[in-house]
Amino acid sequence: MITKLSKVFGKEVYTTSGAKVGRIVDVAIDVNTRSVSDIFISNLDSAFQKKQGIEDKKGIIFSYSGIRNIQDIVLVSDMKSVFTETREEAAAAEEPVQTA
Repeated sequence: MITKLSKVFGKEVYTTSGAKVGRIVDVAIDVNTRSVSDIFISNLDSAFQKKQGIEDKKGIIFSYSGIRNIQDIVLVSDMKSVFTETREEAAAAEEPVQTA
């Protein structure tokens, strides 16, 4: 599947079973393989958040390999469990811990 990244930003994300997830707000690119590795989904649908048990999260990171189709919407595999860090939380986790 090939598409321009600029066409992906802001698209609505739905699961293959029809559940609304949210909107794509960012993507992560693996510089070694020169490919998209993850999408960052924000503006999460409240029913989706409740079903996943992530009411306190502002967004999720979803593997690009789970994308099934990109047209007017982005269709992703059904999510049994999701990685629930926001990109800020993920970035903070990658920062080295400073010791005195």
